[in-house]
Amino acid sequence: MTLPDGYQAEVELGGSDHFNPQQVRELIASLLGQHHQLIAPYLGQLEGLTGKMIRARLLMTFAGLFRVEDTDSTLTCAACCELLHTATLIHDDVVDQADRRRGLPTARSKLGNEVAVIVGDYVLAVMLRALNRLGDPELNEMLLATSQELGMGVIEEIVNKNNFSLHEEKVIQIIELKTASLFGLCGRMAAHLGRAPLHQQEAAGEYGRNFGIAFQLVDDLLDIVSDPELTGKPIFADLREGRVTLPVLIALEEQGDEVRELILSYQRKPTPEGAARLLEMIVQSGGISRTLKLAERYRRSARRALIRISHRLLTPQWAAQFQAIEDRLYALLPDWVREELYQNPDVVFG
Repeated sequence: MTLPDGYQAEVELGGSDHFNPQQVRELIASLLGQHHQLIAPYLGQLEGLTGKMIRARLLMTFAGLFRVEDTDSTLTCAACCELLHTATLIHDDVVDQADRRRGLPTARSKLGNEVAVIVGDYVLAVMLRALNRLGDPELNEMLLATSQELGMGVIEEIVNKNNFSLHEEKVIQIIELKTASLFGLCGRMAAHLGRAPLHQQEAAGEYGRNFGIAFQLVDDLLDIVSDPELTGKPIFADLREGRVTLPVLIALEEQGDEVRELILSYQRKPTPEGAARLLEMIVQSGGISRTLKLAERYRRSARRALIRISHRLLTPQWAAQFQAIEDRLYALLPDWVREELYQNPDVVFG
């Protein structure tokens, strides 16, 4: 795969030399380990929630780009972003009454809703305390502002459950609040730690936000087309919980009442036959290709933001590090979906 416009194409892709997921996991374990024995049994139920830690990876890659020398602060910020994400997942699972996440039982399924909510709050408190110890009010302000955005995104998502009349602009607004804001925080935190000028901090945040929107759009596709054994969640899990994503809205827009009735029937009684028919109609309506096209456009917007940071900083080696992160977007999509990137030029270059 070629590097994006403005990147230097002779670079081989690779993983980030500046990202060590084990260090972040160890710090998270240490932060959660500094607790009263009363909470210990409940925190032990959180194993597996950190996942691939793509947010921490993004933050630490930016920290390398901006030549941040304070490793401890970088690790703390990376851990705090993951802890904020973990707390929102715990609360999301309570709201959605979800029993499994990434193939594992959720905290609420093992602890009950009441305890799960408090455990999520406790994780937030641990995260805030850890960040506050760095003694940097600007980092605190960034994180609190992002937390507000996350909260607004959750509220918007809840009030729009089963809203089959949503417009694309509203879908993107919810994604930007609930998902992209945290990716943007990762870029801005790292740039701040590197004492980058304001325009570079803003560009790093813009990269994160655009990448975050692309990330969520692809995740919405995975909910429809992926192998449940790979993703750890059943097909059409979002729809079962009343979350109407862009591919489904496109099908509703193109095929109207027939799709609406099929959705309602599937929500009442999910069956493999119903899922197959829904997928067929979403594909026929262009829901898959149009969503993939939009995700690729946001990915390219992220690339343009990255290029604006500095040609001096963005060496071919660093371009490759970010390309490696971007390539993870499509890794779990089945081949027949990823082929859209190559068979339909408008998807990649639209």
